[in-house]
Amino acid sequence: MFSVVLPVGGNLGFYLELMLANIADTCGLPMTAFDMVVLTPAEIGPNLQKSIEKCREKYHFRVLAAPIKTQFHLYLLDWAVQQDLCEWILPTHSDILWIPNKVAWLKECGHTVALYPDKYVMALSPDVGYYSFLHKGRKLCPMYDHVGLYNRDALRKHGLKFMWGAINDLKLSEPVVKAIENKEFTYAIEEKQKRGRSSNFILMTDELDGSQALSLEFGLNFQDKIIVMENIPQFIHFGCYARVVNSMKRFGRFIEMELNKERYESETWRWGVHAWMCSMFMDKDEYRNEILPWKLLENTVPTIEHRTSTDLVREITLKYFEPVENRVGLEDTFGLNGVRLQDCVLGRQSLMI
Repeated sequence: MFSVVLPVGGNLGFYLELMLANIADTCGLPMTAFDMVVLTPAEIGPNLQKSIEKCREKYHFRVLAAPIKTQFHLYLLDWAVQQDLCEWILPTHSDILWIPNKVAWLKECGHTVALYPDKYVMALSPDVGYYSFLHKGRKLCPMYDHVGLYNRDALRKHGLKFMWGAINDLKLSEPVVKAIENKEFTYAIEEKQKRGRSSNFILMTDELDGSQALSLEFGLNFQDKIIVMENIPQFIHFGCYARVVNSMKRFGRFIEMELNKERYESETWRWGVHAWMCSMFMDKDEYRNEILPWKLLENTVPTIEHRTSTDLVREITLKYFEPVENRVGLEDTFGLNGVRLQDCVLGRQSLMI
C-alpha cells in the first residue's frame, strides 16, 4: 500500500545510513511490509554508493535511479510518481529524523488511510502547521515534500507536481490560474512578511517554494479529498536548524556571513547543530568551505530552549550512527581565524571563550 520515497544524492552516504536506521526503528512496521524506495539521480558519489551497499546488509529497500543528472529532489520525486510505486506515496527528506518512542508514524498512516479510501492526500491542518495561502479568506492546508501522504493515481490523473518555480512555468490547472488572475488567493501574514511583499495577492509572476503549488491545487479543486491531520508528527528536520548556512562563504582564513552580530548571536544554535553534524559525520572535502567548527560554537548556544534542540539532534544522531572515526574533529578549526560579520569581526579566540 505504501511507498516511502527517500531522495538522496551527492556523496553524503552518512544521511542514508542514518535515515534507514531511523525509519526501521520508528515506523512501527517491519520493512518487508512496505515499499522502501531510495531515489537517486543518474550519478552518485563513491561514499553514497558505499553506504548503499552497506545498508543492503541491514535493511529491506530498493534503489530507483532516475535517468537524470540533477540532484534536485523535487525533479526526482515528479519522475518517481510516474514509475512503479504503491497506491500511496510518503515522500521524506534525507535530513528528517522521527523522534524515537513516539507514535509509530507509518503504522498509524495505514490505519487512517483505511478509513478514507477515496481521499487523495493526508496533510497537516493549517491550524497546526505553517500555512502560506488563503482562498477567499479560507486557510489552505500546507502541502510538503517531507510530511504527508499522497495518492499516486490522483497525482498522475490530475497532473499534480511537487516541482517549484515561477507560477507562469508550473502549468497549474485552469481553475487555479483563473483564481490567481481574479485575485482570490492571498498570502498568509507570515508568508507575506517572509517575501517582503506589500500586496496580499498571489500573482502569476510570483515564485512558489517547495511543493506550495500543491496547496493551491488541493485547496481549490480537491478540498473534500484531504485527510486533515490535527497533530504535528514528531520529527526533527535538520535543515530547519541550519537554514542560515546559505548566507556563509569562506574567504581565506575567515568565514563571512550576511548577518549582523545580533542575529548571529541569536541563531548560533543553528550553526551549532550544523557544525556538530559536519564535524562528526560528514566528509570534510564536501563541506570544508561551508561550515564552522563545532568547537567555536559549543559554548555559545544562547537559550535553554535552543540548547535543548541542539542536544536532541545530537542524541538522536548518536542513537543511530556511531562515527567509526572522527572525520573532521571537534577540535579542528579548519585553519580559520574567525568570523567576519556585517558589523564586526569575531576572532577565533573570542569565539572559543
